[in-house]
Amino acid sequence: MNVGETGLAADSGPGPASRTRDQPSPDLLLTYALLLLAVALWAGTWVAGKLAVQQLSPLFVGTARYVVSLAVLLPWLAYQRQLTAFGRRDVGPLFGLGLTYVVGVNLLYLSGLQFAPASDGALLAPGLSPILSVGLAALALHERLTRGQGVGFGLALVGLAFLLGVGGAAEGGARLLGNLLYLGSAVLWGLQTVLVRVHTYRLSPAVTSSYSILFGSLVLLPFALLDGGWRALGAVDAPTWLSFLYLALPGTGLPVLFWFQGIQRLGVARSSVFSYLIPVFGVALSMVFLDERLHLLQFLGGALVLGGVALVNRNRLEN
Repeated sequence: MNVGETGLAADSGPGPASRTRDQPSPDLLLTYALLLLAVALWAGTWVAGKLAVQQLSPLFVGTARYVVSLAVLLPWLAYQRQLTAFGRRDVGPLFGLGLTYVVGVNLLYLSGLQFAPASDGALLAPGLSPILSVGLAALALHERLTRGQGVGFGLALVGLAFLLGVGGAAEGGARLLGNLLYLGSAVLWGLQTVLVRVHTYRLSPAVTSSYSILFGSLVLLPFALLDGGWRALGAVDAPTWLSFLYLALPGTGLPVLFWFQGIQRLGVARSSVFSYLIPVFGVALSMVFLDERLHLLQFLGGALVLGGVALVNRNRLEN
C-alpha cells in the first residue's frame, strides 16, 4: 500500500474521512522522518570526513566507507527481494556511474576537506549539484530551460562567486583549492544525476546505486591497498575512528536506504525537496562540532545558491 492509499484509507468509527484528510497518516509522518534523518546523516559526513582525513588518507577513507556500506545495502535489497540481476548491457552504465560518483565525487569531496572548511563544501557540493544536473540535462538530453530556470542559474552563479571569492580571500590558495575540489565534486554529482536518469529504465534507482557502488569500490580497492592507508588505523585516535565508522554506516549505508524508501512512498519530486536541507544541516553541524564560522558574504552566497536551486527545480516541476 502506498502513502496516498494509506492516508485516504477509511476506518471504522465516526468521521474517518475528515480525520484522514486533515491529519497525515502515521506512514506519511514516518516517511518524512526518515527523509529528514537521511539528509541529517548525509550532512554529518562533512564533519566526519573533515575529522577522518586529518589522520587517514582520502583514498583509504573513500574506499573503506563504500566497501563497508555494501554490507548494509546488498543484504537489505536481497531481503526486500529487490536485488535483481544486471545484464551485460548494464555493465557499462553501472561502471560509469561508479567512476563518476564513488571514485570522482567521493575522492574530490574528501580531498577538498584537507584544504577548506567543511562548511564551504556543505554549501558548494550539495548546493550546486541540483542546478548543474539541470544544466547538464539541457546539454546532453536537450531539455529546454525556462526563463525562471535561467534566473535561478544566474542567482546560483552569483552565490558561487561570493563563496569562492570570500574563501580565497580569507585563507589564500589552500582554501581556494579546496573549494575548487568541492566544485569539481558538484559537477560530477550533477553528471551522475543525469546518468542515473538515463540508465535506470531497467533497474530501480536503489539497485542501480548499489551496483554502481560495487563497481566503483572494485576500482578503488586495489589502489587503496597499494596506498597503504589502512596501516594508519592502529595509530589514529578515538575521534578519527568514530568519524571513519560514521562515514561507513550512518553516513553512507543507512541514508541511502532511508532516501529510497522516501522516493518509493512520495516520489522523486516531493522527496528531492528535502535535499535542500543538506547544506543547512551541514553548515550548522560544522559550526557546532568543528567551531567553523562563516563570513556574512558566505551566508549571502549560500542563500543565493539555495534560492537559485529552489527556483530552477520549481520551474522544472511546473513544466
